[in-house]
Amino acid sequence: MVSLTSKNVTVKYKGKKVVVTLKERSFGEYMDLLRKYYKIEVKGKKTEVSIDAHGYSEEVTLRAIEKVEPDIMPKTLEAIRSLPRTDGIKLRDIALELNPFEL
Repeated sequence: MVSLTSKNVTVKYKGKKVVVTLKERSFGEYMDLLRKYYKIEVKGKKTEVSIDAHGYSEEVTLRAIEKVEPDIMPKTLEAIRSLPRTDGIKLRDIALELNPFEL
């Protein structure tokens, strides 16, 4: 099996430092996210494109979490949203670096 790329990120969850391992997701998982958050509609001669960038980045971040040490932070959207803003952004940025939005 091909080894996917991963990175460790240190954040604070409820005042305690945790190390979150973020992982590159498979091609199939990536395609599932595109289907969910990226829409193209052709209406006559017009093509409408819609992207839910916030939903995409949140779910990419959630799906990128491989493990958390110590295991005190659950792998949930609620846990990610409860992080300090700077830590949430740090997680999101690394998750998107590992799993960029590309067409």
